[in-house]
Formats: sequence, C-alpha cells, structure tokens
Amino acid sequence: MGSYIDPKKLPGISLMTLKSWIVFDFASFKQIFLRPENYRIFLSRIFGVVVFLIVLFTAHSWEDRGVTDITMELAGLALIMVGTYGRIWSSIYLCGRKKRELVVVGPFSLTRNPLYLFNLIGALGLGFASENLLVFALITKAFALYYPLVIKAEERELEKKYGDTYRNYKATVPRLFPRTLSLQEPEKYEVYSRMVRKVIMEAMWFVWLFILFEVIESLHESGILPVLWKIP
Repeated sequence: MGSYIDPKKLPGISLMTLKSWIVFDFASFKQIFLRPENYRIFLSRIFGVVVFLIVLFTAHSWEDRGVTDITMELAGLALIMVGTYGRIWSSIYLCGRKKRELVVVGPFSLTRNPLYLFNLIGALGLGFASENLLVFALITKAFALYYPLVIKAEERELEKKYGDTYRNYKATVPRLFPRTLSLQEPEKYEVYSRMVRKVIMEAMWFVWLFILFEVIESLHESGILPVLWKIP
C-alpha cells in the first residue's frame, strides 16, 4: 500500500508563482495575437495563399489574349501602380510616427485610412490582373467584410489614446473615401530614413504579385503548369 505524500511538502513551483505565470502568459498571448495589426497580418497571409493556389491551378475566365483579357490585365496594372504609389506615399508620412503621434497631413488629410484605401485599389488591381472572376470576387468580398471591422477597432484605440484631438479629426476627415481633394501638405516634413526602405519594399508587394501572375500565365500557356479547372 502506497504512502501518503503531502503536496505542500513537494519541492517546486508555488501556487502563487503558477498563477502569476498563467496571468502573464495570457496577457502576453493577448498582446501578441489579439492586437488588430497582428491578426490582420495573419489572416491576410492565409487569404493570400488561397488566392495564389486558385491562380496557380485555374485558367482565365476569358479567352487568353482576347480583348477582354488584355483590357483586364492593363486595368489591373494601372490600379496596382496607383496602389503601390499610394502605399509608399502614405507610409512615408506614417513611418516612425504611428505609435507616437496622430498624423493628419499629406494623404491623411484626405482620408483617415489612406493605407487601407490604397490597399483596396492595389488588391482590386490584382483581382483584375488575375483575369479570374473567382479571385476578383474573393478580394472584393474580403475587403467589404473584414476591413470595416479592423478600421472600427483601430478607431476605438485612437479615440482612447488621443481623445478630443482624434474626435475632431474624425469629424472633418472621412474614414476611407476622400470627399474633396483639398490636400494639406507641409512644405517640409521630417522622414525617418532608416524606415523608408522597409516601407517601399512592403508597398512593392503588389508589383511582385503582378509579375508572379504573369509568370504563372506564361507557364499555363506553355503547358508546363497544368490547369486543373476553369472558372466560368
């Protein structure tokens, strides 16, 4: 028959220490995984993989090299260039200041969320450039359903952080689509040079994906990459 062991006499971690670790770990989990920017990046990457697989194994929704096909491709390229330029422009104003101050000049004087606006333009460009109705529909639905939730969550944080300053800004500048073109741009603006290269590379993703779509299209046409199904 086994002898009784008093748990209190066992060496190891105290209950108080264990509780503090649990609380700490949960707080760390919330800080790392439940912040809007983190789950936005995570979900965006999953969505990107899904779109890539669709483009990789499906044919165009229109006749290859036909009028509609070429028109969609050129329209997509134009939107991608606008989206890329806009992201670089917005990021230069924001980089190094995002967590320290409320930026209200440059593109932020036209819309409170210029990065999301130019993300939308660039993503629609990729939808057109994919020449695939399913990809275009997925991108449109994803932005319409997901990004309003992200923007509202960020607005609550900004209002909590900046108070009346943000509320006044919110009352005069639209959330996403500019109402006027009355751009407020300072003659001089301090730029954090160490971060410029990073924001440019991040903004160039639209261009890299367009090039990748073109490579996939060439591989389909040459028969090197099989087409598994065609989107009507």
